[in-house]
Amino acid sequence: MNQHSPKYVSLSHSIKSDILSGVYKTGEYLPPEGDLMKLFSASRTTVRRAIAILKSENLVDVRQGRGTEVLSSGGMQTPFNLQSSYQLTNLAIANKYLVAGEPEITTQHASIDQMPAEIKVANALGIGIGTEVYRLQHVKLVKNVIYTYVTSYIPCSILPGLEQYNGKILHFYNFMKETYGVPILRVEDAVSAIRCGFLEGRLLNVSPGSPLLFIRRIAFGETQPIEYAEKLIRPDLYELVVTMNRPAQEEFSEDVITAAQGTGAPA
Repeated sequence: MNQHSPKYVSLSHSIKSDILSGVYKTGEYLPPEGDLMKLFSASRTTVRRAIAILKSENLVDVRQGRGTEVLSSGGMQTPFNLQSSYQLTNLAIANKYLVAGEPEITTQHASIDQMPAEIKVANALGIGIGTEVYRLQHVKLVKNVIYTYVTSYIPCSILPGLEQYNGKILHFYNFMKETYGVPILRVEDAVSAIRCGFLEGRLLNVSPGSPLLFIRRIAFGETQPIEYAEKLIRPDLYELVVTMNRPAQEEFSEDVITAAQGTGAPA
């Protein structure tokens, strides 16, 4: 989960993220062992231990003579287009923390390392596979309890020298604008639910198999994607609340509500 994790643990997390984001879909097969060894610069033993973790989480099944089949995939959904009759006014999106009293949110300083872009990261950012990107990892806490784990990827060419700020960044978007003059002007979030795996369970202190919110974000600057991020969130501590007002001369329909929910951009 971070730069201090064993190689097989970080490898299993990378492949799991690819499965959940739809790079590898249900019924498809992962690349052969040899290809995974080359792609991740890992030994055969490391690859097999990573696959064993995925199998224990019921994400894959190893089929003798055929390979490793994906059993459960998040699948990236095709973005929808709002029709003119579904335009909304006064759309508000808020974070709701399911704790008593003031939520008292704190953010851990982000750890930063550098890595070649995997398929999902390259596709989201519009860059070549293997392009060097920075990976930022941090957790957020509500009343001193971790409720979300966030991993962000940013092309090194956009924020050169970012590694010198390892352990020093709290609010990344403000930091980018103030330090590099790079503002975030738009974000696209895809919200889904997944089952918590063993590794996520240890980090978030929940039982494996418990539901988690899974948010995939692409953040844009003026002309290009700046960040691809993944967030794992405990739904017992956090909710995303969308408030809508009916446009003049229009009535709500299920399509309107569904479309509006798809525009959410939680902090």
